[in-house]
Amino acid sequence: MFKRDLSDQVCLVTGAASGLGAQFSRVLAAAGAHVICLARRAERIQLLAEDIHRAGGKATPWTLDVSDTKSFNEGLLDLESQFGVVTTLVNNAGTGGAGMGTVELEADEWSRTLEVNLAAPLRLSQAVARRLIAHQQPGSIINISSVLGVRANADADYSVSKAGLNQLTRSLALELAPHGILVNAIAPGYFSSEMTDEYVQGEKRKKIIDHIPLHRFGRPEELDDLVVLLASRSVGFMTGSVLVVDGGQSIYLPG
Repeated sequence: MFKRDLSDQVCLVTGAASGLGAQFSRVLAAAGAHVICLARRAERIQLLAEDIHRAGGKATPWTLDVSDTKSFNEGLLDLESQFGVVTTLVNNAGTGGAGMGTVELEADEWSRTLEVNLAAPLRLSQAVARRLIAHQQPGSIINISSVLGVRANADADYSVSKAGLNQLTRSLALELAPHGILVNAIAPGYFSSEMTDEYVQGEKRKKIIDHIPLHRFGRPEELDDLVVLLASRSVGFMTGSVLVVDGGQSIYLPG
């Protein structure tokens, strides 16, 4: 049975300042979890935490760049002393990449994208998993990947980072299974968000929609039940899965 009560959970959502991260924070809090909203933009996550409090939920803002591993590890212990061990990590923070063709891509742009989209989720997952193992407590890690992790385009840095995140999901799932820690990924297609709507406009947006069988972008709330389901561990026999939610885009072959 789908357990929507997360009142026994401490959930950490990265990239919580806007878009899917903010939406995940709200829905997990609405399900009863104490949500740690992590992002670089202090004012945005402070406002998000206040919104959650007004709605009757529990949230704590945490201003941090996910690439700052030392500060993350120190902060995680401090949060644990206040609220208990983090039981669910949602690795949502990411960058859209350089936005250019593979041939023109510079080494520093490649490195930056892989640092944010792949290396940071690894290090954050390691830190959270170590604390769960130390407390002999089960948990869940939810990686937010992309349809471009299963179907490539010319933005090699972004596509490769998300494909790597899918494989990292499977590797972590294998290693953490004996400890009762489930690791799964959600791979959204094109969802309306602050970042997506800024970069995908006009003819480009129309062209993308023409290749989505449901003929529209996704709505952030359409991922609500899925993220709560994974956090709740109601699907306790599922780990290492990459769940593609893209309106059918990845299965569509024009012709």
